[in-house]
Amino acid sequence: CIVVWGAGFIGGTTAMAYASEGVKVYCYDINLDVVININRGYLPVTNLEFWFGASIKEFVDKNLIIATNKLDDLKNLSIACHFIAIPTEKDGEPYLDILYEVLNNILAVDNSNSLIIIESTLVPGTAVKLVEKFRIGDRLVISPRRDWFHSPEQNLKNLNRVFGCYNSNNNELVKQILGIVCDNLIQASSASVAEMVKSLENSLLHIPCVYVNQLKEAYPNLPIDECLRLASTHWRIPLYYPSFKTGGYCIPLSSKYILMGASNRSYLTIAKDAVEYDDYDSIKSVFDLIARYYDAQCNICLLGISYKGDLKVHQLSPSLPIINAYKNSGHFMVNDPYYTKEEVENKFGCQYIDLEELFSSKTDLNIKIIVIVSDHKVYKRIPRQWICDLGVKCIIDNYGIWAKYREFFNKNNINYYKPGDGQWKK
Repeated sequence: CIVVWGAGFIGGTTAMAYASEGVKVYCYDINLDVVININRGYLPVTNLEFWFGASIKEFVDKNLIIATNKLDDLKNLSIACHFIAIPTEKDGEPYLDILYEVLNNILAVDNSNSLIIIESTLVPGTAVKLVEKFRIGDRLVISPRRDWFHSPEQNLKNLNRVFGCYNSNNNELVKQILGIVCDNLIQASSASVAEMVKSLENSLLHIPCVYVNQLKEAYPNLPIDECLRLASTHWRIPLYYPSFKTGGYCIPLSSKYILMGASNRSYLTIAKDAVEYDDYDSIKSVFDLIARYYDAQCNICLLGISYKGDLKVHQLSPSLPIINAYKNSGHFMVNDPYYTKEEVENKFGCQYIDLEELFSSKTDLNIKIIVIVSDHKVYKRIPRQWICDLGVKCIIDNYGIWAKYREFFNKNNINYYKPGDGQWKK
C-alpha cells in the first residue's frame, strides 16, 4: 500500500490515481470532517469528477481508499512509499511546521526504508535541511505535482513530472512507483534541483504577470489588453491578461520561495519587486474605483471569493484584501457558489447573499457597486437585464466576464471597468 499525507486537491487526486491502478491507499488527514467524507465516498474538491473523470466513491467501495486521522491505523502496514501533499504556506508566506510534523509522524509509524515523496512546493534548500534534521537521506524524494484543474486533458498521467532523489540509488525504484500513474517522468540530477524547479517555473509565470498588471496602471488610458493580444502574435510571446492581482497558493508565492532560499538574495531584485507589488500595490486601483462610487448609504456586492473560476481556492485571492477592507462596513455582501453561507459568515466574517436573492429580491438591496473576482460559469450566464435592474452604478470585473455587455451598460449609465481596457482610471 501507499500512504498519502493530506487529502486536499493534490493528496486526494494522488490517492485516486493510484487507486485507479489497483493500489491500496491510506489517506491521513487531521481534519475529521475530511476523513468522514472520504470514507463515505465524497472528496470535497470542487469539480473533481470533471477533472479526474471518476468519483472517489468507486474506490472507497472497493476498499482501495481508506481515510483516517489516527496514526495507529498506519502502524504495522506494508508501506511502499509515503506521499506528502500538505500546505507549505501560511497566511501568504512559506511555512514548514506542518511538513515537520508530518515527517515526525511518518517516522513514528514506519521506521522501514520506504520512500518519502514530497509533492508539495518547497523553498530551495529545504531538502538538505530535512535530511540533516530527520536523517531521511536514503528515503527522500522530491517530486512536486504539476496539475491544471481546469483541463481534464492536462493531468497527472500525461503531464511531464520532474523528480529528484537524495540518494541516486533510488532512481529506478522511484521511476517504477511514479510510473504507475505518470507516463512522462523526467529525472533531475538531485533532490535539490527538483525542489528548485517547481519554485522556478512558477516564478517565471509570476513575474511576467506582475509586469502585465503594472502596465495597466502605467498606461491606464491605453487598451493594454489589446496591446498584449497583438504582441502575442509574435511567435515567442504568450498571451497575457491583466487582472486585479495574481492569486492562488502557487504562482504569487513562488517568488517568495525563490527569495527565501537564495544565498545571495540581493541579486533577485526583480523577484523582490514583484512580491512587493503583489503584496501592497496591485489592488490599489480597485480600491480607488470603489471609493469613487461608494457612500455610506450604498452596498457593495462581491462576486467570487476564489481566485479562479469554478475552483474553491481562496489563498492569496484578490478577494481577500477587498473583504478585509469592507467586511465591517455594514454595507458589504458576498456570493460564491462554492462556499456555503456558514463559510462566508464564519470564515470570512461577511454577509452572505444568494444569487437568487440578489437578483429576485422584492426589497431594494441598494447595491451600487459590483466587484467580480472569480470567473465562475454561473456568473457568466447572468442576464444583462438582471444586472441593470439592480440599479448598479459601477461594475469592476477582474476577468472581463461581462465585457460582452459593455455597450448595454453604457446605454444604462452603468460604469464598467475591466483591468487593461483603456478605461481603467477614467
